[in-house]
Formats: sequence, structure tokens, C-alpha cells
Amino acid sequence: MKRLIPAVIITVIIIGAFLGSYLYINNVCDTAYEGVESCLKEYEEHGTAKADATWLKNYWSDKEKILSFFVNHAIIDEIELAVSNIELHSKFKNNYMFYEACDTVKILLHQIIEDTKPTTHSIF
Repeated sequence: MKRLIPAVIITVIIIGAFLGSYLYINNVCDTAYEGVESCLKEYEEHGTAKADATWLKNYWSDKEKILSFFVNHAIIDEIELAVSNIELHSKFKNNYMFYEACDTVKILLHQIIEDTKPTTHSIF
């Protein structure tokens, strides 16, 4: 009985930490995904998305430090590179590289969300 109470407390702390990190990761990825969609919409309407791309780059730079505790660093670095490419190519009209960078970010964000979902694959 002496060990049951600390075990329950530790279990509650672990579950709470998991839920907190899961909600944080989903929130960051959803906001970044919306930023990419905003870039795409702005680019298609006006031929440039510099302001939205700059916002996305700054947003990702702020959030990547905390995400590095929870997510594979390689994926974070790939997203950072793709976001930089979005910003670079958002200045030019009719640039297929812009669309490629946007698709890359969307795929990687989806990958992060899928990797953090509690499934038997992610647990074991």
C-alpha cells in the first residue's frame, strides 16, 4: 500500500505530461498548417506571399525550440529548411518551387501529428 500512492501519483504525472505535450504539438502543427494554407492562398491571389511566409518562418523559429523536446530533430530541421524555402520562393511569381516547399511542410507536419498520436505503433 505504501508504494501504491506514489505509483499512482507518478502515473498521473506521466499521463498529464503526455497529454500536455500532445495538445501542444497538435496546436503548433495546426497553426503552422494554417500558415502554409494562408501562404498558398495569398500566393495564388496576388502572386506573392512574402508577409505570410515571413510570419510562418518567425512562428516556426519560435516554436521549434520547445518542439525539439518532443519531436525528432531531423523532421524539425527539414520543416525549418522547407519554411525557409517558402519564404525565399514566395517573392517570385509562377514558381513551382514555392508549391513544392509548401507541400513538403504540410507532409512533414502531418507526419509529426501521426507520430505523436497514441497508437500501438507509437507506444511500442
